[in-house]
Amino acid sequence: MVVKGIWRSVVQGHRLTYLSGRDRILDLEEDSGRYHVWAYDRSITGGDPLPHGVASGTWGSIRSGHELIALGGDHILDWESASGAFRVWHYDANARGEQDVLPTVVTKGTWSSIASSKRLVSLGGDRVLDWEPSSGAFRIWHYDRNVASGGDPLPGGPVTSGAWSSIRTGHELVYLGDDHVLDWVPSSGNYRLWWYDRAARGNGDPFPREVAAGNWSSIRTGHELISLERRRVLDWEPTSGAYRIWVVETGV
Repeated sequence: MVVKGIWRSVVQGHRLTYLSGRDRILDLEEDSGRYHVWAYDRSITGGDPLPHGVASGTWGSIRSGHELIALGGDHILDWESASGAFRVWHYDANARGEQDVLPTVVTKGTWSSIASSKRLVSLGGDRVLDWEPSSGAFRIWHYDRNVASGGDPLPGGPVTSGAWSSIRTGHELVYLGDDHVLDWVPSSGNYRLWWYDRAARGNGDPFPREVAAGNWSSIRTGHELISLERRRVLDWEPTSGAYRIWVVETGV
């Protein structure tokens, strides 16, 4: 563990998104649309790892029911799972104070088959996992970073697709970077670390090899795990605001 503490203002009702490659954390209050972008200081071993705010404001159209997923670079996916509606926003890393950090929409539309019971996980390298926990069905899509306005950012067919028998309801998937995916069961604390094979195509299993497995006694239901990239994971309890940041050991 690198650092731990309690946030008084980052608690239940907030949703945290790490902005890939930026050492910034986007903190959205889902009911009000109020947001803060915090600087993440990964060198801190004592004290608050989010020492100061970078920008803040209120969005009128990003509220409860929306999920924000960093796609790397300056793109953030804003997805409504209930309807399949999506927008890809340009993230302005230079915004400060009350300047809007999501000033323009790159493209928008509605997915008919990526909605409702699905989960979306960015796997880095312009790949997005579309996963249905109830059936284990998965598809991995290529993300078109140069998509034209109004175009589908996940064009054509999936890169690979299939169904997992052992990654189902009750599991959470977290991409840790360096082609490793954490498969975690909050109710039991059981976890597995999978190697992600970017070369998988067609019906090939993109998670062909288990790298590690075990059980956590103190990371269970009520915790959220958020990858901070570069071998760091945020372990956050929204009900109390308690947090810990852990070093990731992938064995490679």
